[in-house]
Amino acid sequence: RKDQGTHDSGWLDTCMITRLARPCELLYLQVRLIESGFTLSDLQSTPCLVAEQDSVLIGMLVLRYLVSPVKIWQGEPLLVFPEITTMTTRRRAMYKLWKAAEQWIVSSLNETGVRRYLAVTYSDDIKQLFYKGGLIRLHAQDAQPFQHLTIDDNATFFFRQP
Repeated sequence: RKDQGTHDSGWLDTCMITRLARPCELLYLQVRLIESGFTLSDLQSTPCLVAEQDSVLIGMLVLRYLVSPVKIWQGEPLLVFPEITTMTTRRRAMYKLWKAAEQWIVSSLNETGVRRYLAVTYSDDIKQLFYKGGLIRLHAQDAQPFQHLTIDDNATFFFRQP
């Protein structure tokens, strides 16, 4: 069976780990975000989780702390780098990043005391991940407190308070 991309064997990813990004990786991750069409002000001021396989970064999830109008964590963007082409590897990275974010939010590393979080997605794959993970989909009237995020009508909001 042919390798379908860099660090993308399609086999069970037993050596895939998730962790907080190291300071020396933040510039690289910022560039990857910009290349993917996302803009964030500063990765040094917010938790950034990475998925790593065979010592190579293959994805990331940025957590942002929002205080207005309600205090909540927002997980976005969840990005698996495009060179990872095997769907199994992509899905496993998405799942592991999201679970790592949940663990970080409820851990003592999160010094804000805020344990609830919001996720916004346009992707059907990620929507399925959130449904399976037990997140609650917010309907338009329930998402009103978050409309200031300037997200278009195609987005789907999910919420959880552990």
